[in-house]
Amino acid sequence: MQPTDPGRVARTDVISAIALVLIALLVQLVGSGKPWLDLPVTATFTRPPEAPVRSTAEFTLAETSVPIATVHLPSAVAVLLLFSALMRLLWLVPGIRSRRVAALDAGRHLARWIEYSQVGGVVAFLVAQLNGITEVTSLVPIYALGAGVALLLVLHDRRTTPGRAGLWAFSFGAAIGVVPWGVIAFAQIGGTLAGVGVSVLVRVVTVAALLGLAAVWIVVWAFGRGERGRAIAAREDRMLSLTVPLSALVLAVYVLVG
Repeated sequence: MQPTDPGRVARTDVISAIALVLIALLVQLVGSGKPWLDLPVTATFTRPPEAPVRSTAEFTLAETSVPIATVHLPSAVAVLLLFSALMRLLWLVPGIRSRRVAALDAGRHLARWIEYSQVGGVVAFLVAQLNGITEVTSLVPIYALGAGVALLLVLHDRRTTPGRAGLWAFSFGAAIGVVPWGVIAFAQIGGTLAGVGVSVLVRVVTVAALLGLAAVWIVVWAFGRGERGRAIAAREDRMLSLTVPLSALVLAVYVLVG
């Protein structure tokens, strides 16, 4: 079986990096005139029930919501796309490039999982904000779960048993990866029942972003059922170069047309 072609890997990374940079610049340019895409991050502080209450006025301050940050969605999406582009350009550095090609020859995609970790975590964070989740104690775990599941794909690459019997890490990762999106779905349903539901466009973007993240798992499952070889790993890597930034591109489209 022929080894991975370093030139082809480099061309894929360069072309995709240039495309991501151009889209990021367009998103930042268009989004700079849309201040309504500023998404709040808040923190709520509540006095414990057993604390003494000295007056009615003090009681009304028992729960306080404090704005602690604002995330400008176009800027966040542009930075995320630039991060993906930077990762791909970084892989062209001679020493790093040789190690990456060697990893592909072994059927491993650590470089892609590093990129996917941040894309998945940040996209989940931003989509949660679009759906009305502003509390920092909810947003941080959503980001952490979205980013952390990529680590199980690292373990999936290192499995010793090919085929379905070697999909344990993949299966656990997929199950954990659904959790933050379940929280987002709960926020959508709860907001609708409370009469403050999000727009149809946000609902469509939420589903599209989830499908974009799921596309990575579909690619891994499709290529991971049989014997893993160099040619299979190279084709899988090319597919991942398209699917890893897909969910971020969904948010880019939302900024451009929303």
